[in-house]
Amino acid sequence: MGKSEEAAHLFHRVQHAREFIEKNYYRDISVSDIAASAHLSPSHLTRSFSEAFSSTPYQYVIEIRLAKARQLLGDSLFSIEEIIQQIGFYSASSFIRLYKKRFGETPGSTRSKNIGHRIKIQRRNAL
Repeated sequence: MGKSEEAAHLFHRVQHAREFIEKNYYRDISVSDIAASAHLSPSHLTRSFSEAFSSTPYQYVIEIRLAKARQLLGDSLFSIEEIIQQIGFYSASSFIRLYKKRFGETPGSTRSKNIGHRIKIQRRNAL
């Protein structure tokens, strides 16, 4: 196998790892689990994943979880605690800290804004 074929094969494995994360983000998955799904060692996966996507596998898991939380805060009536459990966080305080760092506001603020926006739309539609 030539270098370009090896690179393509490695990228395919790393892409598989990314898909594994997207399908399993809500579970308690480790870098070892992700690496096993791609048939790579954890260190090889982390290095290759970072090169391909400018993020470690762990960072990508967190990013997917936070994005899903933001979506659920806007589109569902689940409580923040229920959302935290659904997306795979086990600590409310770490979730809130990471959410605020990523989006610049607390989950409660996001929820309040979305509820206010929905009420305005409902009022407009009622007129």
